[in-house]
Amino acid sequence: MDLTEEQKILRQAAEEFLRKECPKDLMRQRRDDSREFDSALWQKMANLGWMGVGIKEEYGGSGGNFSDLAVLIEAMGGVCLPVPFFSTVVISAATLEQSSASDLKTKLLPRITAGELVCSYAVTEPGNTYGLVNIQTKAIPDGDGFSINGSKLFVEYARSADYLLTVVREGKDLLILMVDSSAPGIEIESYDTLDYADQCEVRFNQVKVPVSSVIARGGEATTLLKNLEERSAAGKCAEILGGIQVVLDMSVDYVKD
Repeated sequence: MDLTEEQKILRQAAEEFLRKECPKDLMRQRRDDSREFDSALWQKMANLGWMGVGIKEEYGGSGGNFSDLAVLIEAMGGVCLPVPFFSTVVISAATLEQSSASDLKTKLLPRITAGELVCSYAVTEPGNTYGLVNIQTKAIPDGDGFSINGSKLFVEYARSADYLLTVVREGKDLLILMVDSSAPGIEIESYDTLDYADQCEVRFNQVKVPVSSVIARGGEATTLLKNLEERSAAGKCAEILGGIQVVLDMSVDYVKD
């Protein structure tokens, strides 16, 4: 990908910052660290404006597009950055901004860009297949909202998240909700993995969610989720590329020595 001059400056600044704030021994230190992520590092990133890349200025962002965001993701992949940037900014904030949920966007996006909120996405469910056809978590109409029942797997940083972007079924249609993680009936279990991202299972047991939490439903939800899948795949490729480049550079240096 050919970078613009602005993107080259962004990449250089990001790499310099991450070399200082996320040295190689940080991952070793995290083995004995009970914190899900470093909140001080998270706030420094917010102060640099990283949480607002790709988000419109009217919501506190700095504008830009996914290519700008990919520059940051690649740099983060080079240091295996242990913070919930991907789940919060790349997935949750972007999906919310692309929706027609104007009240939710006004309420949450400025707080995300300021580094005040952490979000995760709860999509994958138990089963033999992966994809939207496997969504079985139910949203049953209940008063002025819904009652949610079901479970989600591989929810990154769920224990740290303030909100969970959750995909459920409302009858035959898909429904995307922004669920407050402190709502009664939510159970979160963290799994031990080789990943730094605090992978969790989230169980919803008659969780009451107001109708104001709806991001999208029906056709709009399906379109947003397809965009989410494409964005997630491209973002992970950028992240992996950053890691591979560091491995290649280390290998070359080793051979030279």
